Amino acid sequence: MMGVCVWVEQLLDEAEQSDTPNYGPALQHLKGLGPAAIDLEFQTLSLADDCKRHKQVMRMIEASMDTNRDFNVVQALLNLFLKYHGETIIDTAGLLELAKQLRQKQREHWLRLETLCQNNLCLIKYFSGIQTG
Repeated sequence: MMGVCVWVEQLLDEAEQSDTPNYGPALQHLKGLGPAAIDLEFQTLSLADDCKRHKQVMRMIEASMDTNRDFNVVQALLNLFLKYHGETIIDTAGLLELAKQLRQKQREHWLRLETLCQNNLCLIKYFSGIQTG
């Protein structure tokens, strides 16, 4: 039987084997784990191969943002990842560049989400006014 961490590593490797990476299975696997198992996954990421696993996780988070789904899950994973590996990211040029791209992507998606929420609030206020007026 494979360990928990081996499964995620295998799924991340499989995701990057095609021209258009598909991180969906890796994200679904993480979503199916309990908090302690996810914590273990992120704590035990290997620094080998020029931080290959860190780069894979960051690309998975970025790709997950592009799906416009599971916003809370992706944000929680990003928070946990940065909690354990923030120092490593700061000290590694390749990771720092990916982190900057991820930050920009997060800002774009947050702005989009914020705009959608604001539009919905405006519609609710508008339709509430019609019904009572």
